[in-house]
Formats: sequence, C-alpha cells, structure tokens
Amino acid sequence: MALDRIRDVILKELCSHGGSLEYSSLRRQICQYFPISDRELARLLCGKGDCVAIVPGKGWKRPGSELTEDSLLIATSSLRLCKDFLKKNCSQGCGQLHLCKFFLLGKCKFSKGRKNCNFSHSTHSPYNTTVLVANKLDKLNEEELRQLLLQNDPSLLPEICTFYNKGPGHYGSCTYEKACTKLHICLHFAQGTCKFGSSCKRCHNFPDNNSSVALDNMGPEVFQCLQQIYQNIYNIKNYKSGDDKEKTTRSRQSSSSSSGDMDNDEICLYFVRKNCSFKDLCNRVHCRLPYQWQVYDEAWKDLPNMEQIEKDYCDPNKTRYLQVDFTTMGSGFSQVRRLSTASSVTKPPHYILTTEWLWYWKDEYGKWIEYGKQ
Repeated sequence: MALDRIRDVILKELCSHGGSLEYSSLRRQICQYFPISDRELARLLCGKGDCVAIVPGKGWKRPGSELTEDSLLIATSSLRLCKDFLKKNCSQGCGQLHLCKFFLLGKCKFSKGRKNCNFSHSTHSPYNTTVLVANKLDKLNEEELRQLLLQNDPSLLPEICTFYNKGPGHYGSCTYEKACTKLHICLHFAQGTCKFGSSCKRCHNFPDNNSSVALDNMGPEVFQCLQQIYQNIYNIKNYKSGDDKEKTTRSRQSSSSSSGDMDNDEICLYFVRKNCSFKDLCNRVHCRLPYQWQVYDEAWKDLPNMEQIEKDYCDPNKTRYLQVDFTTMGSGFSQVRRLSTASSVTKPPHYILTTEWLWYWKDEYGKWIEYGKQ
C-alpha cells in the first residue's frame, strides 16, 4: 500500500468535494480504495500538514483514531500561479504553474472569442505537467486543481475589506465605497462564524452591489462556491494539521522535527567561526553557514542551493524558492525547516555571525517597508 497513492486519493477526494470534508466522510471514501485502519489513516493525515489542514472537532473518536469524526480536513498546497509568467517575464524555470489567471477564475474573455489568449489555458501542458508531477498533484483533473489553487494561492481571489467590517454606515469605514476592489462582505459570514445571521448589519450576500467590482472577473462555477472557498482559506490560515489546540499564523519559522533526530535547532557560532572546542560532543548544530535549510525525508536532509534559498527567504516580496514554500515551510508533501545561529539580541554586540531578524509591514500600495524605516 503505497503512501503516495493514498495521498493522491486523499487530495482528489477533498478537492472534488469543495476542498474539504469531515473526517468521517473522507474515511469512508478512502476505505473504498485501501484497506487502512482508523489509526493508520489518522496518523497519516496528522503527519501531512503540507497537504492537509485539520480543524479539530468536538465529536467522538473511533478506537485508536487521533481524529474525531467531525474534524474538518482541508486540502492545502504550496503550489502557486507564476506571477512573472503573467507579466511575460518567466523562462519556465520557476517551478510554478503557467496559467491564465482569468481562465482559472472561469471568466477569460478570450475563451470563446476568435482571438486566442496570450496565456495558457491548459493545466496539463508539457511544462505544467512537469510542475504538477514535481508537486505530486498530477492526478488532479482541471476542476480539482482549480479548487486547490483557489483556496491556497492568495493572488487569485480578492481580499475581504477589513475597513468595511469596521465602523458604522453602509460602507463601514471604507473610504473607497463602491470603487473598492476588495470584498464588502461580512468577514465572520465568509469564515462561517457570524452569530448574528440575518440581523447582521454587514452584507451576507456575495452578489451584492458592494462587491460587484471585485467579482466581475469570476465565472459562475467559482462564484457559487465562494463562501466555502473563503471558509477553507480561513481554516488553512488558522489551523495546523494534527494540532488540536494551537493556531498557526503566517510566520516564517522553522518546522520542528517530528522524529526528534535533531532536537536542538540552533547552529553553533563557534563552529561557523571554526573554533568549536567540543567538536562531536557539542549540543549545537554544526554547519559551515550561519543558516541551514533542510527537508524531511525519513530524516532531516540538507537542501541544495542553500545560499539562494536564504537570499529569497530574506526578500519579503518572495514567498518561495522553486519548490520550497516559505509560507507553509514545505516542499511538495515534505516538511522544510530553517536552522540558524542565535539571535543577535541574545548575544553581546561584539559577537559576529548571529542572526539579525528584520520585520516588515505592507503598506496600502502593497509595498513592504522595514519597521522603523519610512
């Protein structure tokens, strides 16, 4: 029973059912294909945070299972559409999909016209097939892949306007009013958590005029599923697979080892400076660089091109390097982690090669600005 085959079926079932399923429903589907126990299936799902996010339920558990029957499982992926391709500035080496964004949204104006679109409408073109195979997503059909991308790629769907959701008045505190390119919809409704129902003063209807500008480029097949897609987006951002208590934010932190083969994730400063007296007895990680990128494949293994990965990681405009996704800290179905030397704030000023963390914020124009600098 190959694990890759089970993963393929799990993702296919989730993506063909609106991107998410309760554990009881998914288990029934999986058991039609594989003779797998509840214990094995639950452990597999809990160990795959890069392809499944889990919202813990409150129901009962089957004997030996780590998941309640009403736990919600959502399909996740680090795969994205290539932004440079849409700017005609990519040479097919980015490891991301080359697709027309509006085709994916179901409303490319060239789909039925005489003039051909300048961008690919084929999810399984030779290049895109190579990318899908590398990400182990080649078993998904077009609709399933669309579902997966819509709930994972933040560049595809408009954001919900936070200003609309604040303040009194028809438009809340949004000064753009009808011209706003973000969705004027109740944030809690979109997340499936609004307790006011029909008495809520915010909009609970996606076709409402307040949202028409942001939704003009969507086809009906996407439009009718928007609430579930936004709920999935919310759950993916806020719940970590296999963690019943902790919520995760978009923080660029190293993933911890599930096998405990390297409990200490701090690189030895003295070894980097080539003067560690403890040598093999040192309880720090020995690495020639002040940072180390690793992928988990039964054990933690060093990734190639660490310098380039680190360079892109330090650029707030970039969220990935080839298959390494900095948002999910994953590569395909595998975990990725970043080890580093001690933080500069924990050592005296004269220490060299410590890790200096820089924090950025994004302004209203989408530009990243370092904190403390204007």
